[in-house]
Amino acid sequence: MGGFQSRLANRGMLKLCQLDSVLLVFIVTWSSGSPRAVAETTLASSVNDVRVLIDVSGSMRQNDPKNLRIPALKLLVNLLPPESNAGIWLFAADVVELAPNSEVHQKWKSTALKSTKKIHSRGLFTNIEAALENAIEGWSPQAATNRRSIILLTDGVVDVSKDKAQSTESRTRIIQSLMPRIQQISAQVFTIALSKNADHELLEKIAFDTGGWNESVHSAEQLQRVFLKMFKKAIPQDSVPLEANKFKIDSSIKEFSILVFRKAGASGARLIDSNGVELSEKDVDESLNWRHESGYDLVTVKNPVSGEWELVADVDPDNQVMIVTDLKLKLEELPNYVAENEFLDISVSFTEQGRRITRSDFLNLVSLDLQQTDVLGRKRDWRMEPGKAQKGSYVQAVGETLSPGVQTFRIVADGGTFQREIEQSLNVVDNPISLNVSGDIDSEPSKIRISLSPNPDIIDLNNLQIIATIGNAAGERKDLVVESGNGVWRMALDIPPKGDRLVINFSVAGKPLRGNAVAPKVRPVILDQNTLAELFPPEEDNL
Repeated sequence: MGGFQSRLANRGMLKLCQLDSVLLVFIVTWSSGSPRAVAETTLASSVNDVRVLIDVSGSMRQNDPKNLRIPALKLLVNLLPPESNAGIWLFAADVVELAPNSEVHQKWKSTALKSTKKIHSRGLFTNIEAALENAIEGWSPQAATNRRSIILLTDGVVDVSKDKAQSTESRTRIIQSLMPRIQQISAQVFTIALSKNADHELLEKIAFDTGGWNESVHSAEQLQRVFLKMFKKAIPQDSVPLEANKFKIDSSIKEFSILVFRKAGASGARLIDSNGVELSEKDVDESLNWRHESGYDLVTVKNPVSGEWELVADVDPDNQVMIVTDLKLKLEELPNYVAENEFLDISVSFTEQGRRITRSDFLNLVSLDLQQTDVLGRKRDWRMEPGKAQKGSYVQAVGETLSPGVQTFRIVADGGTFQREIEQSLNVVDNPISLNVSGDIDSEPSKIRISLSPNPDIIDLNNLQIIATIGNAAGERKDLVVESGNGVWRMALDIPPKGDRLVINFSVAGKPLRGNAVAPKVRPVILDQNTLAELFPPEEDNL
């Protein structure tokens, strides 16, 4: 299911005021002499496919005069893990390949890193439509099992011609035609606006409609950290906590990479392993790769010794230790956008070699702590408890703490002999319209029912119109005016044929009780086979 959808609360009903349970997955092995966990229930994995679009229009001379897009892109390239797919393009009036869309391996990385010097600020126009069209080439709905991400960096508006009408038409096509296609192929677009003059409304809409993320960058000096954030959104990484510049490496970790941001004029970082041996950039060998780039060090250590390590560098909240290990911590699609009145069920479970662990003697050894930090820096802590619905899971429900703005969730697992950490952010949208989707098994034939409930204390219900645009996998689209009654706007749909995928976008126009006209955002509804399985579960699932 899409991240905005909830798990079943009742038989045959899906409530979008609640969200998918968030699944954090651990793969656990133990060192010699330790008990070996037994796992059950294989969990599916997918390949990460990331496509990067970099604006090289002439306005970048003002917004990125030092061409800091180069070190930011180098950081992204260096972070891309093996067995992922990636491609990079530059765009202005035309789209030019910088690194071919391919499986990521050392040769591809070398080519991509050398090619970053081709990034310039001489292009004419800003053809965002052509860039996005190029990025989705080769993706189809039938192959949407992979995690697909587009990272789009621009400092401008849609500008394809000296004729402003042509640029307006291009912008309209992005919204009305291109976005539904991107939704159909299950791709998320992560947008970065590098200028106050960028089309923030469009970039925010692209990110919102595709379930991606939007960042506005005030200075090119922020690009490295923003690219890191987008990378973590596109490809969540296994990591261990870095506290007071110290971190623990256990025997299951085959390799770690520590990213260290440096202030201007600061000396290079150093590492001290658990035996007290100091490592620096001068000590590079087959087991140590030290990349000293503008603004950061990225250090990779293969077959590290177990125990507590220390980083000798300035403390920075964006520094982190990413690991390659059989002891994994994975986050399954925490939604990037939720509404203020929604709820989030965070669920974690352990796996070994892709299979969920359910043995109590293993699960009782581990503590799981969840911390939420809101946009004002206020924190809320929970100790996660065993879930009742699924053996081997740990669950924490949050909802009343989801205030508008960016919320950051940090989950730390401590098993005594190991630690794991994962951190993700979501954006809580102050939205006065709640959305519900349910499966009606009593009607003949069965129907999918969608209702939208505006808050009557905020919205003037007599001056509200909601139009639903429904698109299918064949590219067909139709608009429906959603009918209202008793303060609720409702629509009913037939179950789509097997293999089809319906995407429903909502356009809302209305007036608040006070103030000017408003157009509240409502997240798209995606109806595919996974959604239908939850809307209409088999009878045996409800016994």
